[in-house]
Amino acid sequence: MTNRSEREEIVANIAKTVKKKFINPNNLGQDLDAWASDLEGNKSAIAGIDTEESFVNEIRTHLRKLGASHTAFFHGAGRGVPAPHAIHATLRVFDTTRGKRWVLQDVIEDGIAFRAGLEPGDILLAQDDQELIPPRAPEFSLGGRHLLSVAGRTGAGQKQVELRLPENGAKDRPPMIEPKSVSYRILSGNIGFLKIASFPGVSGRGFAELLDPAVRELVKANCSRLIVDLRGNVGGAWGRCAS
Repeated sequence: MTNRSEREEIVANIAKTVKKKFINPNNLGQDLDAWASDLEGNKSAIAGIDTEESFVNEIRTHLRKLGASHTAFFHGAGRGVPAPHAIHATLRVFDTTRGKRWVLQDVIEDGIAFRAGLEPGDILLAQDDQELIPPRAPEFSLGGRHLLSVAGRTGAGQKQVELRLPENGAKDRPPMIEPKSVSYRILSGNIGFLKIASFPGVSGRGFAELLDPAVRELVKANCSRLIVDLRGNVGGAWGRCAS
C-alpha cells in the first residue's frame, strides 16, 4: 500500500516519462507538455484518493487521454494490460464505416489474438459487452476471459471472439504474456523472413539463443536476402548477438 508522498512521486515520474519517451503513432504532433501539465495539476487530488484500486484507475483514466493502445499503468496483479502485451496485437485508431474505432494492425504469429482467428484490419467494436470508442482502449487481465465483438476490415459482418489469457506472465517483466520471440520462413526467390516479436531475458543472451539457430537455418537454405520484421515488437532486452 503506497502512501500519499509515494503516490505524488509516481504521478510526477509518469508525467516526466511520458514527456521524455512517449510516442503516439496516431498523433505525432501531440502536445505532451499540455498533457503532463494537466496530470501534474491534479497530482494532489490523485495522490489523496482513498484506495489503491481507485488510484490505479485514476492514473489509467489520464493515460487514456493520450489515445494510444500500447500505453498503460501496469498493476502487479496483472489487470489492465494493453493489447500488445496481453494478446500480441497492436491497434491504431482509424475512421471506419463504423465510426472512429480501434483497428488491429500487427497480429503476432502464434500469439493469443492469432490463435483466436483475429486478423490485421479487423475492427474492434466492443469488449465484454462494453462498446469500445477511442480513446478508450481494450485492457485485459492475466488469467482472464474476454469476449471481443469484431467486424471485418470493410466494416461488414460481426463476430464474437473469445480470448483466454494464461495466469502466469513473463518472468522479470511487467505483467504481460510474452509472445513467441523468433519465427522464420523462406520466401520465394531465396528470401529469408525473420519475425522478431520480443527481446526476451534481461541481458540479451536468451534472445541470442533463439536467434542464432534461426539464422543458421536460413543460411543453410542458401537465402541471399533477408527481411527482418519488427512490427508489433513489445521490446525487452537487446544484447550482443552473434551468428
